[in-house]
Amino acid sequence: MQKTNKIVLLMLVSILTACKKETSYSTNNFICNNSNHSVNITYYKDGMIIRNRTIDSIADASCNLIYKSNGFGKGNASNYLNSTINLDSALVLFDNNTLAVHYGFNTIGSNTKAIAFGNPRNIFGGSSTGGLESRIVSETKHHIETELKYTFTEQDYLYAKGNYKGTNDKSPDFRGFIV
Repeated sequence: MQKTNKIVLLMLVSILTACKKETSYSTNNFICNNSNHSVNITYYKDGMIIRNRTIDSIADASCNLIYKSNGFGKGNASNYLNSTINLDSALVLFDNNTLAVHYGFNTIGSNTKAIAFGNPRNIFGGSSTGGLESRIVSETKHHIETELKYTFTEQDYLYAKGNYKGTNDKSPDFRGFIV
């Protein structure tokens, strides 16, 4: 009986220690505005507006949560940049009258004033410096929470103001600026 109890106890301990808790991740992605101007963003693919990606207004000194992802594992979380990889450009409109064009991944256009993908200030995340910031918010043995944030600054506004004419049209069609 003594030997049987030891075997049962050993099996029970083995089963309990063999249970492994799943790891998980979550990520929150924000676009923030510290430019002293309102910001609207319109995304394009093949010259067409992608309406479900349009960000109507980000007030000054605020951040909009634009993407959230949760899953299992402890690797790189899906993020907003991954979801925009197939888009070719974004038009960023400050105060409804000052425009900046951002080219997406692998977009080659003739607009010499567009902010190319490799530029640190590109909204598509062309560089790990500039407006894009990634950080770990919290990390435990079984969960990691990250945050990805792009922030518009006054310098972004000044660049746009120096490169594009303003418009008073509240819903402009700037497709001519894309390529």
